[in-house]
Amino acid sequence: MESLSSQANYEIDGKKYKQILRNNRKKLLRSVDPSDTLIDSIDDIFHGKLDGIKSYPTTTVKALKILKVPIGENPDTIKSFICALKDNNHKHVADVFMTNSAEHLMSDEHHELLTKKWTDLCKYLDPESGILDQLISRKVFSLSDKETVDAVKTWNDKVGKIVEILSRKTNSDFDQFIESLRAVGQEHVACVLTGDGSLPIKDATLKRLAKNRKKNYRKHGFRIYSVTHNAGNYGCFHED
Repeated sequence: MESLSSQANYEIDGKKYKQILRNNRKKLLRSVDPSDTLIDSIDDIFHGKLDGIKSYPTTTVKALKILKVPIGENPDTIKSFICALKDNNHKHVADVFMTNSAEHLMSDEHHELLTKKWTDLCKYLDPESGILDQLISRKVFSLSDKETVDAVKTWNDKVGKIVEILSRKTNSDFDQFIESLRAVGQEHVACVLTGDGSLPIKDATLKRLAKNRKKNYRKHGFRIYSVTHNAGNYGCFHED
């Protein structure tokens, strides 16, 4: 997605920033990834106003602290904060304050769909199918996002991290995720999210997923699952 933040000229002050945050609080909170890199970059601007944030218990609490830190600051400082967002993989969040619109952020419908289908995605998505390379080439994921996924060990955790990162992106990124799934032979996963088509998982794919997941779980000491067909379009998992 090409960022809206290419619009260089915009006006913002403390009152306007606070109003935009209030009007779009829900979407903004779930769009911020409070990574150490983002926190350090913003803390360089506000000189200690984010002290202790890395020990906060949840990402939502951290995100709220980050978004509230510019309140009461002068326009130049607020613009420096917005630039820090843009420079740290949060252009979609910066765009909200630059355009006074959050329409491009992940819609409630898409966000709720990812949450509802989380378990199915963890079961059926193959994280080693080339999906990450597709997402990077389409500028949905950054190299930092890929490193975050690669850092977790099990297949389920990798898929969970992919979905978690995606849920903080934009509507356009959601659409690109669907296209990426189709491009790497994961049409059955696209069907889980779109409801379009009735393509079942092929037996060979089910067997390969089961084999790889068993190997992965044994290696890392997790529970082992087998895969069978059910009466619907998709396979299902049962504990051995």
